Amino acid sequence: MKGGEMTERLLLRPEEVAELIGVGRTKVYELMGSGLIRSVKIGNSRRVPRIAVDEFVAALVAAESDAVTIVFQG
Repeated sequence: MKGGEMTERLLLRPEEVAELIGVGRTKVYELMGSGLIRSVKIGNSRRVPRIAVDEFVAALVAAESDAVTIVFQG
């Protein structure tokens, strides 16, 4: 990928999402299929809105923060 290209685009290929969040392409398809990462269909292809990646990561961080809070309060 060319420098900065991925951060400027609004829609990403699953392979690009995998690279961004550090998982495999198959895992991204699983996350899309389960609805944990939103995606849109364009023709026969799936694309992930950049904001959906940000929301997914924020949800992971929030869930982990909640779990840590529960452990310390318990």
